[in-house]
Amino acid sequence: MMLSIAVLDGTEPENHVGGDYSDHLRKPSGGLYHFRFNAITGSMYDRCVEDMMAWLNDFAEPWFAKHRGAALLRHPDIAPETAARLRALLQQNGGL
Repeated sequence: MMLSIAVLDGTEPENHVGGDYSDHLRKPSGGLYHFRFNAITGSMYDRCVEDMMAWLNDFAEPWFAKHRGAALLRHPDIAPETAARLRALLQQNGGL
């Protein structure tokens, strides 16, 4: 899984502002997340779902909260054109 934000204003996004990939992150306890299961037998399905939910809570929710609205304009990977489009959308919707 990967964290990413794109400005969806009807134009083709030039830049997706991305965060970490799930493969590069460990659980706060130091262990690895398990994102695989056997689709035929269902073996490890429950563990996979539990670890996906844990990863979302541990990393995705805080990342999206940190890069919400105008804060995204300060992300080091945002292209100037994308920042301008995002700023315009935020102003239209009362977010700035």
